[in-house]
Amino acid sequence: MKNDSEALNDLTPKLVKVLTRYLQIRFGASTEGAEDCVQTVLMRGVKRIKEDGVEKLDSLLAYFLTSAKHEYFRIKKAKHSAHIPFVAEEHGSKAYQLEEILQEERMTILTDCIQQLNPSSREYILYWLKNPSHNAQDVADHFGINVNAAWTRKHRILKVLQACCQKKLDQ
Repeated sequence: MKNDSEALNDLTPKLVKVLTRYLQIRFGASTEGAEDCVQTVLMRGVKRIKEDGVEKLDSLLAYFLTSAKHEYFRIKKAKHSAHIPFVAEEHGSKAYQLEEILQEERMTILTDCIQQLNPSSREYILYWLKNPSHNAQDVADHFGINVNAAWTRKHRILKVLQACCQKKLDQ
């Protein structure tokens, strides 16, 4: 079938009808939309057939059905995104800027709360923050305490910091 133009010319109208109906029934495509997709798919498909030939005639229909579906969704996506070109970017950048400002404020509050801790608690929590990969055993060894004491002390300090931050945020 590689160079058989007559067979291709005979199959084309039937294929157009089948693919158009497929897109209309299966995906609710308009007649014009389905015909546009089918035209694009047929041009690509015929080019591919002329270049590579067809080994199995059964696979040809499956190829065209799949190509028509993909082309329909590609066009539909392109039309949908054309209606909202810059809205997402504008809001996204503003949201990002707002998030950065809020994060900066939270860090300032946390820093203030850490400074209000007594010196030993401040040293202890700063060690945890500077060494996030260390586990309780590492921290316990560093401070010369047992693992349970290291865990308990960390959580008590975190509770104090949480209460302090919450109080500052509520002001």
